[in-house]
Amino acid sequence: MSSKPDRRAIYFALCFAVGARQTILYVVFDKWAKTPRAAASRDVIIADPCPPGQTQCSDDTCSAVDCNVRAAVQAVAGDAALAEARSHVPVLLLVNGSDPRVVDLGQRVTVNALTNVTARAAIVNGTGGPLYDSGVKLVLPYGSKALYSLLPCATVGSLSGCCAVAVDALEGDLSAYITVG
Repeated sequence: MSSKPDRRAIYFALCFAVGARQTILYVVFDKWAKTPRAAASRDVIIADPCPPGQTQCSDDTCSAVDCNVRAAVQAVAGDAALAEARSHVPVLLLVNGSDPRVVDLGQRVTVNALTNVTARAAIVNGTGGPLYDSGVKLVLPYGSKALYSLLPCATVGSLSGCCAVAVDALEGDLSAYITVG
């Protein structure tokens, strides 16, 4: 049986009130006969799609609370879930491996500090410190040697001589998963 509702059933549901009784006549004709060969009738009673005490909402679900209230609560819960998901987005930071402050910083930087927005703001110093959030370009003239490795760091704690770290609040240190293409 198909999971799609029958259009005729939808028509009945829209045209008749819950509890209404409708008689449907079925008639069978032979191709050449002028009178019916067989006839039968069935009574159809329109049933409420929801259990007692519940109302049907516009999304065809049943609700024990007013549909508008339910939609408002779902919207707030959806916003909270979205905010929660955004707080777990991985953070990729570029490291200035030639900056002498990076050695000291490597001992102080933790996954918790980098996943906390406030703590990260104190550690990441725009374009003036050894960690860069985004929007920074590294220009390396053709033929010149890089001052440090442009490969990802092994871990958040070892920032010296490497180029990038990644963390998130769920998995922790993701630096080992950074790939260079």
